[in-house]
Amino acid sequence: MKNKIARNIFMMIGLLLSSCGESTPSFSLFIYNSKDTFINELKKVILHRTDSEYDVNIQYAEKSQKTQMQQINSALEDEQQKLLLVNMVDRLSASAIIEKSLVNKANVIFFNREPLLDDMDNQTNAFYIGADNSYEGELQAKLAEDIFGNPNDLNPKYDKNGDGKIQAIILKGELGHQDAEQRSAKVISQLTEDGYDVDLINTYICNWSRAEAYNMMADEYDKIKDSVEIIFSNNDDMACGAMDYLIEKDVFKYNVDVSLQPVQLLGVDGTDVGYRAIRDGYMYGTILNDAQKQASAIIDAINYFENGTSMENNPDYEVVKGNYIYIKGSAITYDSLPEEYLMNNPE
Repeated sequence: MKNKIARNIFMMIGLLLSSCGESTPSFSLFIYNSKDTFINELKKVILHRTDSEYDVNIQYAEKSQKTQMQQINSALEDEQQKLLLVNMVDRLSASAIIEKSLVNKANVIFFNREPLLDDMDNQTNAFYIGADNSYEGELQAKLAEDIFGNPNDLNPKYDKNGDGKIQAIILKGELGHQDAEQRSAKVISQLTEDGYDVDLINTYICNWSRAEAYNMMADEYDKIKDSVEIIFSNNDDMACGAMDYLIEKDVFKYNVDVSLQPVQLLGVDGTDVGYRAIRDGYMYGTILNDAQKQASAIIDAINYFENGTSMENNPDYEVVKGNYIYIKGSAITYDSLPEEYLMNNPE
């Protein structure tokens, strides 16, 4: 009897020691700002996809690069932390992050905020995953073309002053951010390339913020109200900030087809707030910044670093410049709102 008890005790100790040696893999997720709508949606998808396999340590920098570097340094001091997912506050910090990761034999996956090519060149411990921003700008231009029609004979419903030009403003996300710069440049250059005469009235920096876009409209709308025909926004939140002001001032009409609004509004991201604005007839369309596909590419990069899984021959993306992945989006209007959204958010 005593021998049986002793044997059982030794078996239990063995099991405990064995389980202690099998730690759950983990990674740290660093986010530039907890209030960014798209980043929060992307984060939610990443966490959902990794929940059963990884412990995730989430850190928010709240727009402070100093804070984020302190967070990264702290994570790298943990010898078990060998994988970092980084949404940088300042894209110029990539070089320092890569260098610190190399010293600590860690890998880093940058997302949404693109490192400079010189910082990523020939780095085997780093990937960048984000949107194909020029393509998103091109798609936004195509939506504007659907609105205005033939470049040589603009639809008079939208060409309010009948001058044959598209009078536009741009709500720009952030000065120097590659998404904002590329989307803003491409939407205008694509329209011009396609034969449209675009009168860009102004570009306003609104830092991806719904509140800042609202305040900008409050300050500027009286100056531009007689000329502006379309608003190109780099994201849905800023588009909705402009929408909020236009609703408040009774410029936007309630419960009408979007074609009857006096100013047309286009966003980027395909977030729930953007879909709601389209559903309710305030925004003509948005460009899907595909969080699902970006998260899938991020998971693939995690598996590459953790398990050596190949990232070649994927139907949704290709690895370019050695370690960059750009995910293409798609145009969304009322007629193409996702069925899942409409089912969960009936009018």
